[in-house]
Amino acid sequence: MRGKALAATLLLATALLASGCATYVRDRVADAGDIFTVTVGTGIGVTAKAGPIHTGLGFDIDLYGLRGGEFDPSTPLTD
Repeated sequence: MRGKALAATLLLATALLASGCATYVRDRVADAGDIFTVTVGTGIGVTAKAGPIHTGLGFDIDLYGLRGGEFDPSTPLTD
């Protein structure tokens, strides 16, 4: 019984990969990277950022992270 379930799972996974679903999922992950930003930085105060709108009181600098689908740890991020 367990062997049949494993064989069916492998057959389904092979069919999905061969049909182009893998590229679809990879493309959707890349789209999410274009939309979402994850950064690490330093600063004081409180800041909220949503898209191009930045509001808050204080000072902060994004040092490294994912922005616009790109991650480059050697270059600090700028707005």
